Amino acid sequence: MMSRIYHWFLLSAGITLGMTGAAKIVSAFGHAKILLLVDPIFSLQFRSLLPLVGSLELCGAIVCFVNRDILVRACLVGWFGVGFLAYRTGLEIIHYPRPCSCLGSMASALGLSADTASNIMKVVLVYLLVGSLSVLAGVCYDRVRRNSRYVSASRGSV
Repeated sequence: MMSRIYHWFLLSAGITLGMTGAAKIVSAFGHAKILLLVDPIFSLQFRSLLPLVGSLELCGAIVCFVNRDILVRACLVGWFGVGFLAYRTGLEIIHYPRPCSCLGSMASALGLSADTASNIMKVVLVYLLVGSLSVLAGVCYDRVRRNSRYVSASRGSV
């Protein structure tokens, strides 16, 4: 039962990474003024940074769809979650005055304010991070429980 939940979470995480990655790449080819700004963490223009991060997210999505190893997929999703959290923490530390431009100009194309898009991406960050950590904890717990049964069964046969 739990493995089914893990599978659906990792599938939804792959869809999420694919959508946000595609949004970043599409945004990079737009004409929004934000694309000319320099990202305060990476010191790259958003026009250069968005397709780079978007491509990584699309690669992560592909791994979530094609890789069969649940630990690999959960670790990868967790890696993205930690990366997004570190980026947002960096913005907070330097007191960056603008909302995160995580979706580039796609937010305005969808009729979302920058603040709303930033808040949506915070929810996505929490979803990816908490979900991946839950999957990792659950898989580790299942393996420890399975191994302890194996050890106790092998001790009984001695």
